[in-house]
Amino acid sequence: MLVREHLKSQPHNLEAKRHNGSFAGPVIDYRAAKLMGKGNSKDAAEWLSKSVADGSIPAERITRQTHVFDRRDFPMEVWPLILPK
Repeated sequence: MLVREHLKSQPHNLEAKRHNGSFAGPVIDYRAAKLMGKGNSKDAAEWLSKSVADGSIPAERITRQTHVFDRRDFPMEVWPLILPK
């Protein structure tokens, strides 16, 4: 399934995030962990995957390694890199 089709299939949560300006993504776990300041290692991506799985970082799953996050989970200086254009 294409990411665009998946986003259309779950509009309620994503539309709310777009409306309040907190939508960030979709972002690959490896890049998201790096932008969150956890480093650019496999361990950082695994930390993020576990955090998403246990609910400590809320995210909507797009694919196995791609999620839509709330931009407030990232430092403000990287917001221009993750917000949709």
